[in-house]
Amino acid sequence: HTHKTGKKRVNLVGEKGEITYDPTLIKSSEIADKIIAMGFICNVIQDGRSSGFTELVVHITGMTCSSCTNSIEKTIKELEGVKEASVVLTTEMGKITYDSNQIGVRKILKAIRDAGFQVEIPNKDSKKEALSHRKTINSWRLTFVLCLMLTV
Repeated sequence: HTHKTGKKRVNLVGEKGEITYDPTLIKSSEIADKIIAMGFICNVIQDGRSSGFTELVVHITGMTCSSCTNSIEKTIKELEGVKEASVVLTTEMGKITYDSNQIGVRKILKAIRDAGFQVEIPNKDSKKEALSHRKTINSWRLTFVLCLMLTV
């Protein structure tokens, strides 16, 4: 019954789907029942249009300097639907706030890859790696300061 629904969007990475529909023609529970009948797990998270702003945290590799972070931020901010983007070189992490009604995760990730960087959505293990990377940087920083003091 696609005539009762409008725009449909499925986010495979986030395991979410968004369906725009006319509540005078069909109920959200009826849509969920049809999806379940096709063999998928389905829960109605929100009935009605959301504000749409979502926060995405990504792990970005291949950056060597602040010009890289500025380039990535500029690239992401130019995408329609992106409200804010910040990238931290030392942790290799990026935080993007976007309107999920205008842009999806795949398009954001593709823009970062097209800019020449590797990007993934972190899991618990990659967050630990990022923290480990920060410890390595701090260790090198301490070594540098000690060497500098000994040479003077």
